[in-house]
Amino acid sequence: MDLIIKKLGFFPHREKEKKFKDYLLDGLKIEFHTLPFLGEFIEIESTDRDHLTKILNQLGLGISMGINRDYSTLFAEYCKKNNLPKDTPCTFEEEQKISNQ
Repeated sequence: MDLIIKKLGFFPHREKEKKFKDYLLDGLKIEFHTLPFLGEFIEIESTDRDHLTKILNQLGLGISMGINRDYSTLFAEYCKKNNLPKDTPCTFEEEQKISNQ
């Protein structure tokens, strides 16, 4: 697919990776994400806010604990705070390379 996209004239803009495991809990999709540089996150998806609130309470969490920014924004903020170039790849390999410096 990468080759097809490149032949159409597109070029890589940003490279990012994440590892995740997803689970279903009482009709909700819960994903545990690990991202280079940023660490671990929980993403919970539901179309029923009341049901979501109930499950969050059972997990000892609340809606106000959520982050309303996407991973690209969080990574850009991380790069700025840590004096990394804004085009730094958000990959586990790059994280390892930088941590070894």
